[in-house]
Amino acid sequence: MLTNVNADARVVAPEFLLKVAALANVFRPYGIRVYLTARFSAPIELGDLATADPLDPAVRAWWRHKVDEIYRVVPDFGGFLVKANSEGQPGPQDYKRTHADGANMLAEALDPHDGVVMWRAFVYSNEVPTDRVRQALRDAGGAVPRRRRAAVPVPPNLAKHGVTAREAEVLRLIGQGLPNAEIARQLYVSIRTVEAHASSLLSKLNARSRAELILRTRDSTDVPIRPGEEDVVDSSG
Repeated sequence: MLTNVNADARVVAPEFLLKVAALANVFRPYGIRVYLTARFSAPIELGDLATADPLDPAVRAWWRHKVDEIYRVVPDFGGFLVKANSEGQPGPQDYKRTHADGANMLAEALDPHDGVVMWRAFVYSNEVPTDRVRQALRDAGGAVPRRRRAAVPVPPNLAKHGVTAREAEVLRLIGQGLPNAEIARQLYVSIRTVEAHASSLLSKLNARSRAELILRTRDSTDVPIRPGEEDVVDSSG
């Protein structure tokens, strides 16, 4: 693989393919085939199309012609690795299509040349603010452990700043001096989710640092104490 998974559409442009061919010539004597990462939105960025929808006939034709061009320059080209709808990268879900739709479009273009498409994508939706592992388990039909808890009202002095119930929980645990990893473990969320809540709390409470948040929780009698909870298993989809 010659290029990073966070692909630039220009890696399949004619001027770049000349460099790919030069590298292929170096690796070929050792039995090594070269592969490239393909940016899903390349038909828009290089082909001046209005869409990269994998079911659009013009998009499919663009990829067929591009793949043919690549094999004219690098006859033993291996194929594509695609990072789709992951960490801000474009993909078929941008057009309400499935990962299979996107992968099959490229596989169709590569098939006459015996090329390979490797599809790198997460199974969770980046639009849903839920822990990634929990989304993956639910999508796979697995049992998802979670903690069921009684609703915790947000104290008025926090609610007036727009603090949510979940943020109030995070604030309570921050006040105990717990690191983000431990807060994430106790709340069954990702560390990134905890970081987002902590950042939101700093903004809403006009605090300059995490230490200031901790001081505020210790000085306030209005920070909620979460009631008892029990571990349950949620197998709902």
